[in-house]
Amino acid sequence: MMNFLSFSFLFFMLFSLFAYYSIPKKYQWIILLVANTVFYAFSGVGNFVFILTSSFVSFICAKKVFFLNQNLKSKKKELSKEEKNIIAERLHSTADEFEKTIEHAAGILSEITNLTSFALTPNKDEDVLKYINLIPVDEDTVILMIVSESGKVSNKAVHMSVPY
Repeated sequence: MMNFLSFSFLFFMLFSLFAYYSIPKKYQWIILLVANTVFYAFSGVGNFVFILTSSFVSFICAKKVFFLNQNLKSKKKELSKEEKNIIAERLHSTADEFEKTIEHAAGILSEITNLTSFALTPNKDEDVLKYINLIPVDEDTVILMIVSESGKVSNKAVHMSVPY
């Protein structure tokens, strides 16, 4: 078992640091992986199995995320005018719902504290759209994420009539 306060740990750490900074940045992750695996191997079989399992699961998950990201990039398409109009209509109704929720929360806060409360949000006519992001959930559903310059973020599930 390797103790943090031992000379063997100090030697191991110095060797690992030397190896890490001696190779190109592109391959430094390998030194970290090997050093962690060796360290956990010295701390017991259970920890060694844990680090191997977690490394393997992390690797598989990262590969899956990379694959899904590449898939999404290849499926991007321009929205039609009709789809843009539908989104604009839903955005308008979402903004109204948001303002009503803020008003309701201020009313509840006032009732609970017996104090006057109010909340100000930017006027929806003055707020500027920063960006819109469509996040596919499945073949006919996407999450519409809208971010405004004021920092307001809205999410809405949109069911598509044609597969996305």
